[in-house]
Amino acid sequence: MRSLSFVHRLAPFAVFGAVALSVPALAQPAGTPLTVYPACTTQPSKDDSEVAHGAYIAGKRAFDENDYPTAIQYFKDAFRRDCTKYELLNIISRSYELKGDKPEAINALETYLKRAPAGDPTIESIQKRLENLKAQAAAEASAKAPVTGSASAATTAPSASASIAPPPPSASASPPERGHTLPPYLVMAGGVVALGVGIPLAIVGAGNVSDANAQIAGLNCDANNVCQGNAQVSPLDAGREATDIANGSRRTGQIEEGVGIALIGVGAAAVIGGLVWHFVEPTGPVPPQTGMSIGVRPDARPGYAGLSIGGRF
Repeated sequence: MRSLSFVHRLAPFAVFGAVALSVPALAQPAGTPLTVYPACTTQPSKDDSEVAHGAYIAGKRAFDENDYPTAIQYFKDAFRRDCTKYELLNIISRSYELKGDKPEAINALETYLKRAPAGDPTIESIQKRLENLKAQAAAEASAKAPVTGSASAATTAPSASASIAPPPPSASASPPERGHTLPPYLVMAGGVVALGVGIPLAIVGAGNVSDANAQIAGLNCDANNVCQGNAQVSPLDAGREATDIANGSRRTGQIEEGVGIALIGVGAAAVIGGLVWHFVEPTGPVPPQTGMSIGVRPDARPGYAGLSIGGRF
């Protein structure tokens, strides 16, 4: 009984003092089969992706709290539900490594290299990590040979933290909705204002031009202000008066008409463009983010120094 009590007292120190003892506290027991990650042959459903995301968040929280056995269970559940997120294998490997289980850490990285596409930029760094882990595992295997029976008993002592409840299901949340934005309406409003100014201005300008031409014609003058005069006005005076009208009211009318026509064109284009923008802009549920970018990074803050997980799931 005293021996059994000693083993139970030593178990927590064996878990958290693996480096000091030079023996992985929770290493893969001899003869225990490694995790088999089934081939990814189907795309996850929307519900599966949401539950996987919830499991990943729970695993990240456990990882940041150094509870690696719990983190592994959550990360594995996330990967089981959404096997397209092969980056999770890197996090699973790191969790196993920090837990002290080098064989499982190596197994997860080897699976990562099988699942990663050919152009993945992380392949080279993963291969280097895998080589380092294999070298460390070989060195630890040779160092384990002279370990005494009492140390071996401490190594294989069960840890209370290894008992993990299954991950809770993640509640499905309705995706956010996208509505029409304000810019298309502003463009259409600007077009309406331009039309409201341009149409009257073009009408007034055209009327001024017509009135000026009628005055010039009344002086018995042609379009080139060549005048014959009439009973009241001599040809010389008629030519001068026709020139003043042409350079005055007719010229002003032509400018007004031109500006009005330009505003009509701009306004019509703005109204049509705003309508097209309104009908083609995407609305409805926001599509879920694709792709995954997560990794392990150093974390140092008051009262804590270690590793944490960051990125986008």
